[in-house]
Amino acid sequence: MIHRHEIPLRVTEAGYEPTEDIGRAQHAKMKVGAVVGGRIARSRSITQHRLYWKVIQTVTEATGRWATPEALHLALKLATGHIEVVQLLNGRLVKVPESTAFNAMNQTEFQAYCTQAFRIICDEIMGGMSIDELLTESGLSASEAGPYTTAEVDQAMQDDARYLDDVLQGHVGAKTDWGG
Repeated sequence: MIHRHEIPLRVTEAGYEPTEDIGRAQHAKMKVGAVVGGRIARSRSITQHRLYWKVIQTVTEATGRWATPEALHLALKLATGHIEVVQLLNGRLVKVPESTAFNAMNQTEFQAYCTQAFRIICDEIMGGMSIDELLTESGLSASEAGPYTTAEVDQAMQDDARYLDDVLQGHVGAKTDWGG
């Protein structure tokens, strides 16, 4: 569902244009030259979403360690640090998995999450299986695998590690301040 102020846009040579009727109707109400605000983010990929859940389903069935794919999904959100720390009424702190829903995470964020999740699956759950083997075991072709070849995931993980190192050394502002 598209909210009143959330409309998908297509990049054109002249700028951006709405891709759906509701967006075109909103656009038609604006005067030419009007300045509007917006948040530019890549739209989430349905194909990638389906790939993620196909892999999760395959791992759940292959290992028998989780009752459902959703249970493995929760475990992966915790393992990747995609959490919020919440203080309970008794003062105890607990980790609560954050949402990976389309409206909670943009494509870039979901791509990074999937990269981490697949690496954890390969290294910690499947005993050192490569990303390529994981995708093959899940019945996915190379074209369906998209950005998830072993070399590309390894490069993404190295880039993330360098960025984290820069954050820890104070060269880059951290996205989240955990306060200690």
